[in-house]
Order: sequence, then C-alpha cells, then structure tokens
Amino acid sequence: QHIAMAVNVCDMSAELWQEDAYVHFRLRMDSEVSHCIATERDSTANTGNIAPRFPPNLHVVCIDDSPVARKALESILPQEIAGSVVQVFGETLADVAEYKRCVAEQCNIAIVDQNLSFPGAEVKGTDLIKEILAAGYGGLACVRSANCTDADQREYLECGAHCAIDKDMRWREMAQLLANAYANHVRRPSTPTVVASD
Repeated sequence: QHIAMAVNVCDMSAELWQEDAYVHFRLRMDSEVSHCIATERDSTANTGNIAPRFPPNLHVVCIDDSPVARKALESILPQEIAGSVVQVFGETLADVAEYKRCVAEQCNIAIVDQNLSFPGAEVKGTDLIKEILAAGYGGLACVRSANCTDADQREYLECGAHCAIDKDMRWREMAQLLANAYANHVRRPSTPTVVASD
C-alpha cells in the first residue's frame, strides 16, 4: 500500500510480476522538458495537463492516520488545487476532535480516510462524516479509501458522503474529480456523487 502511495505521489507506474523463481519489479516515470518561458500557445496546447478549476481560497480539511498519506495530501493537494488552503490531521486520536473543529470553522471540502487506527481506538471515516453533517456542515464530504468496491461506495454514500475516492487514483485525476464533485455539490447539494477510479 505504501509503494502504491509513493507511486501516486511521484506520478509513476509500478509493475510486479513473477516468472518461474524470479520476481520482477519495474518502476516507470514520464518526464518532459520544461522551458523557462512558455508562450500562451504552448501553455494551452496540451489540454490533458490543464489544472482543474476551483473557486479561489478553497479550504480543504483532511484526516488520515498514515504519515505517508498525510505528507502527500499536505504537499500535493495545494499544488493540484491552486490557491487552496489545505489542513491535514490524523497523527493522534486527539486530532479527530481538532479535525471536526476545523471543519466546523471553515471548510469547503472535507476528506476522511475510512479506517483510522490509533492506539486504543478505531474510528470510521463514515462516522466522522455523519457527525460533521449532523453538526451543520454544508460543504463537500468525501471518503478517500483504499477500499472502493461498489459495496464500499454504497456504504459511504448511505452514511452521507457525497463522493468516494480511491487512494490509488492519480493526484491530477483526483483533483479533477473533486472539482467536478464540488461543482455538482454547489449546484445540487443534496445529490450524492460517486467519484472513484476505474
């Protein structure tokens, strides 16, 4: 799972396979030459790399018990969601209360890991979503989990989440899907949306 997160953080692809008694591992990363001065034509030529559109000063509040996931959310989301304010919690059980307080104060997109494990306590992300919604939170509520089967997604939506995001999803794809889910939520706040990778 940590290899998959590292691969996604660096936008790489990884393969692992066995042939007879040998185990093979392949890691690939695409790169491109970046010029110091880009013309307007150059900057719009590749529409696949256009950053997703979000309103300015968007507040994203996340909770995840994995140090790797927290670091990735903290460092990559602000790059993918330009102009956003991203706060990340989940190092200790005390962070759960701090997360809920922060969501209540100022949050447009709340992201929870479904399975939060702390010494002496297990917390479900769906329970946190129920709590923040019951407290009056009106923004987008998302579950980001490694468990995103159809049954998992139904469970998340039934508990009040507006979308479910697979942790294996690439960051740019995740940001684009969050942008779409947020736009849909603002237009139709009561309509849940499943957002997951193929």
